[in-house]
Amino acid sequence: MGGYVFKDSKDDHLFTFPAITIPAGGYWVVSADSVLFTKRHPEVDNFSGTFDFGLGNDDGLRLYDNQGILITSVM
Repeated sequence: MGGYVFKDSKDDHLFTFPAITIPAGGYWVVSADSVLFTKRHPEVDNFSGTFDFGLGNDDGLRLYDNQGILITSVM
Protein backbone atom coordinates (compact mmCIF):
# COMPACT_ATOMS: atom_id res chain seq x y z
CA MET A 1 0.00 0.00 0.00
CA GLY A 2 3.00 2.29 0.19
CA GLY A 3 2.31 5.29 -1.99
CA TYR A 4 -1.41 4.55 -2.38
CA VAL A 5 -3.55 7.65 -1.82
CA PHE A 6 -7.05 8.22 -0.60
CA LYS A 7 -8.88 11.45 -1.30
CA ASP A 8 -12.24 12.84 -0.37
CA SER A 9 -14.27 14.79 -2.91
CA LYS A 10 -11.51 17.41 -3.24
CA ASP A 11 -8.29 16.55 -5.04
CA ASP A 12 -6.16 18.55 -2.60
CA HIS A 13 -7.54 16.58 0.38
CA LEU A 14 -5.37 13.49 0.31
CA PHE A 15 -3.67 10.96 2.54
CA THR A 16 -0.71 8.91 1.31
CA PHE A 17 -0.27 5.46 2.82
CA PRO A 18 3.12 4.61 4.31
CA ALA A 19 4.99 1.49 3.20
CA ILE A 20 2.72 -1.20 4.66
CA THR A 21 1.58 -4.68 3.67
CA ILE A 22 -1.96 -5.78 4.43
CA PRO A 23 -2.35 -9.57 4.50
CA ALA A 24 -5.23 -11.29 2.72
CA GLY A 25 -8.33 -10.90 4.85
CA GLY A 26 -6.62 -8.17 6.87
CA TYR A 27 -7.44 -4.51 7.29
CA TRP A 28 -5.78 -1.18 7.92
CA VAL A 29 -7.37 1.75 9.74
CA VAL A 30 -6.78 5.32 8.57
CA SER A 31 -7.43 7.70 11.43
CA ALA A 32 -8.01 11.43 11.26
CA ASP A 33 -6.46 11.80 14.73
CA SER A 34 -3.98 9.06 15.66
CA VAL A 35 -3.58 10.26 19.26
CA LEU A 36 -7.32 10.11 19.93
CA PHE A 37 -7.60 6.80 18.06
CA THR A 38 -4.85 5.26 20.21
CA LYS A 39 -6.56 6.46 23.40
CA ARG A 40 -9.87 4.91 22.35
CA HIS A 41 -8.45 1.74 20.77
CA PRO A 42 -5.11 0.95 22.45
CA GLU A 43 -5.27 -2.68 21.28
CA VAL A 44 -5.19 -1.73 17.57
CA ASP A 45 -1.73 -1.35 16.05
CA ASN A 46 -2.52 -1.61 12.35
CA PHE A 47 -3.38 2.00 11.61
CA SER A 48 -2.05 5.21 10.08
CA GLY A 49 -2.93 8.83 10.62
CA THR A 50 -3.21 11.75 10.97
CA PHE A 51 -4.82 13.47 8.00
CA ASP A 52 -5.63 17.16 8.03
CA PHE A 53 -9.07 17.28 6.42
CA GLY A 54 -12.51 16.22 7.53
CA LEU A 55 -14.91 13.82 5.94
CA GLY A 56 -18.25 15.56 5.57
CA ASN A 57 -21.66 14.11 4.83
CA ASP A 58 -21.35 15.01 1.15
CA ASP A 59 -17.80 13.68 0.70
CA GLY A 60 -16.93 10.62 -1.29
CA LEU A 61 -13.78 8.55 -0.87
CA ARG A 62 -11.43 7.60 -3.69
CA LEU A 63 -8.50 5.19 -3.53
CA TYR A 64 -5.62 5.50 -6.02
CA ASP A 65 -2.68 3.15 -6.48
CA ASN A 66 0.93 4.35 -6.29
CA GLN A 67 0.83 5.26 -10.00
CA GLY A 68 -2.24 7.49 -9.66
CA ILE A 69 -4.75 5.03 -11.12
CA LEU A 70 -8.19 5.05 -9.49
CA ILE A 71 -8.78 1.68 -7.82
CA THR A 72 -12.19 2.22 -6.21
CA SER A 73 -14.50 4.94 -4.98
CA VAL A 74 -17.50 5.35 -2.69
CA MET A 75 -19.75 8.33 -3.27
